[in-house]
Amino acid sequence: MTAEHGTRARYVREKCRCEPCTIANREYQRERYRKYAGIRRALNRGDDLVFLRRQLTARDAVLAASDLPRGEVRSRRDEIARFLVLIDDVDQYREQLLRVGS
Repeated sequence: MTAEHGTRARYVREKCRCEPCTIANREYQRERYRKYAGIRRALNRGDDLVFLRRQLTARDAVLAASDLPRGEVRSRRDEIARFLVLIDDVDQYREQLLRVGS
C-alpha cells in the first residue's frame, strides 16, 4: 500500500523526494521543532517550580505558627512536604532533560 504524494508517510516510507512530499516533511519537522522548543524554554526557565516551592514553604510556616488542632496541622504539613519532594523530583528530571537535550 503506497501513501499519497504530498504526505510525510510517502517521504519517509517510500523515500519519495518530490516537491510536495519534501514540503510535507519540512512542515512536520517545523511543527515538531516548535512544539519541543516551547517545552525546552519552559524547562530552562523553571520559574514555576521556584514559585511553587516558595508558596508551599510559606504556607508550611503559616501552618506551623497557626492555632489549628495539631492533627490537622500535621496532616497539612505532611501534604506540603510530599509536594515539595515531588517538586524536587521534577527539578532533577528537568536537569536531566536539559543535559540530554544539549
